[in-house]
Amino acid sequence: MKSLLLHACCAPCAVYPVSLLSDFSLTVFYYNPNITDAEEYSLRLNELQKYLSREKINFAEGKYDPEVFLDVTYENRNDGERSERCRKCISMRLEESFRYAEKMKIDAVSTVLSISPHKSYDMIKTEGERLSSVFGIEFLSFDFKKNGGFAESVKMSNENNFYRQNYCGCCYSKAESIERRSKK
Repeated sequence: MKSLLLHACCAPCAVYPVSLLSDFSLTVFYYNPNITDAEEYSLRLNELQKYLSREKINFAEGKYDPEVFLDVTYENRNDGERSERCRKCISMRLEESFRYAEKMKIDAVSTVLSISPHKSYDMIKTEGERLSSVFGIEFLSFDFKKNGGFAESVKMSNENNFYRQNYCGCCYSKAESIERRSKK
């Protein structure tokens, strides 16, 4: 059975992709220094760990250091969703996922980030394929939001009573989310 390292940002985004990946020896990797608020980081981490423990799925956590994210994205902080800021963030998280897969001798890497309608599948795929060629580890690009995937993830999250956030996690997207809601 092929081993797969699945980068995940939270339980709501992971639940549907995990349900599709039973053909793999799966390890879910939580590496998200973009979640700049430590309390938010812990909420998402704990929710994901509870879910994966219940499902008996392997789990690994990368180092939490929001300064890394802030350094990488600072010059693009005002760019908005699906921008160069997001590309840098996605690349940073996928690169660490590939490093972990290399260290643990895992066959392939993927990410749940494509479940979000706010994330560009093409951007994720491009970064994953680029890193695949650098590390010599296969990147499995799934557009999990396709064919009702996002709606299914919301449904499954509600069934599991997951804590569900309304922004990607970084301080920039949080401010943008607050601004969008205040305009409504």
